[in-house]
Amino acid sequence: MSSVSQNMLLDFISFLENRKLKEEITELKRQNSQMEIDFEEKLEKSQENINQMKEEIDFLANINQQFGKKVFGNDSEEDTELDNEKNEKGARNEIKTIIKTINSEFKKLEKSQENINQMKEEIDFLANINQQFGKKVFGNDSEEDTELDNEKNEKGARNEIKTIIKTINSEFSLNYNQTFTSANNCEIRCKLIPELQKSLISKFRPSVMQLTKWLNSIHKS
Repeated sequence: MSSVSQNMLLDFISFLENRKLKEEITELKRQNSQMEIDFEEKLEKSQENINQMKEEIDFLANINQQFGKKVFGNDSEEDTELDNEKNEKGARNEIKTIIKTINSEFKKLEKSQENINQMKEEIDFLANINQQFGKKVFGNDSEEDTELDNEKNEKGARNEIKTIIKTINSEFSLNYNQTFTSANNCEIRCKLIPELQKSLISKFRPSVMQLTKWLNSIHKS
């Protein structure tokens, strides 16, 4: 194959890779926009639930206050006090349940915001890769040589990740007694992935998606 034909082929491959990355970025942006819309809807719904819960708390507090004003009818004072204690205990338990529900809603909103932030980081990273592909300069290497080099670099990066994980600060260590997608491990990955990207930047630049995939593979092994 002539040098001109080879360069044309490599340029065409670069064009296809570039177009694929643009499509991925467009899809990620669409997903990110949808996640932001969903987040706003959840936030609005949660605020409505919280306001409703506050009204219920005020209502229960008022009932509790009324029980403090003893009204004696045909029942004895002991019966009335017993009823008041039961009702007051029930009101307190209801308030605890409402507070737990409020905390749960806030945790869900925080998790949604973390997912949105992670998606934005991935979009920025892919956009940077897309820009680099646009500036790709081909030398005398063949397509097979380039793919072989990429495979070697990727394998090297994965091996280096394993080494880094063994020596990294305990706060960045995944919990292997829990599932990879557990809330605790998701929180740890948000800290771990940026650290791995910094450590690998001189040799390889994996995306958040690639690192997540590799970490999942290591977690299963």
